[in-house]
Amino acid sequence: MLSSKPDLVFNLVESVFGKSAFEMNIPAILELLNIPYTGSSPLAIALALDKAVTKKLLAFHDIRTPDFIVAHTPADVEDVQLHYPLFIKPLCEDGSIGISELSIVSGRDALSQSVQVLFDRFGGVLVEEFIGGREFNVSLLGNEQQEVLPVAEIDYSNMPKHVPNILSYNAKWVKESPEYMCSKPVCPAKVSDEVRSRLMKAAVDAYRCLELSGYGRVDFRMGSEEQLYVIDVNPNPCIAPDAGLAVAAKAAGISYGKLVEKIVRYGIEKATGVQKGERQCVAG
Repeated sequence: MLSSKPDLVFNLVESVFGKSAFEMNIPAILELLNIPYTGSSPLAIALALDKAVTKKLLAFHDIRTPDFIVAHTPADVEDVQLHYPLFIKPLCEDGSIGISELSIVSGRDALSQSVQVLFDRFGGVLVEEFIGGREFNVSLLGNEQQEVLPVAEIDYSNMPKHVPNILSYNAKWVKESPEYMCSKPVCPAKVSDEVRSRLMKAAVDAYRCLELSGYGRVDFRMGSEEQLYVIDVNPNPCIAPDAGLAVAAKAAGISYGKLVEKIVRYGIEKATGVQKGERQCVAG
């Protein structure tokens, strides 16, 4: 028994014992103890962590996502019917773990070699068609109703020519790397009103599809004829002051302190069913 019960736990857990698969266990324990917490439910976290399940749910709800296969063994890619170039990543990781310049492959030999490397390290591998256009992300706040923050774009214009335009592990976390220095977010993104509207709608659809709550981020690539593809759905994304969520909130006129307050209020609302404050949909 707990000697004292907290009013709410701010859940910042991303892994347990170094395993992303255990992330869902923390909110699950809190639910068993009837303790309110911030962010998404155990189910939403588990669904989003499995990239294949995420893509199947998106496709079922007519939300466009790149065609893919799952490689449970390296032999599963011997007769792949997808269109090159292909993008490969661990099936059940987040934070760009396992993503590098070797993640984009243009032929069968390179595909087999890269899948073998990831399989040896992570097990299951997701192989999907690579969408080579512009990259956007949309951050959202809320539970059953959402506040949509201004659209952001990842600016790859200064990326060295030999480095692919992707948010690799280095691009996200290794500050001294060229990938990190040359993949900066621009928020609000410079897009037409029509594209902005489609990005915001698709982000809301994906957020609701996986039943995210509290706060989240949806990542996109733009293909030919400005078609938008959801490439990832992220419950409980990083809320560091310089991370994408806080940058988007600032672009919407929401201070960092107010952002944290909103996340707490949405956690209370989810636990109690009582709305705290007003919501709004912020275009940008």
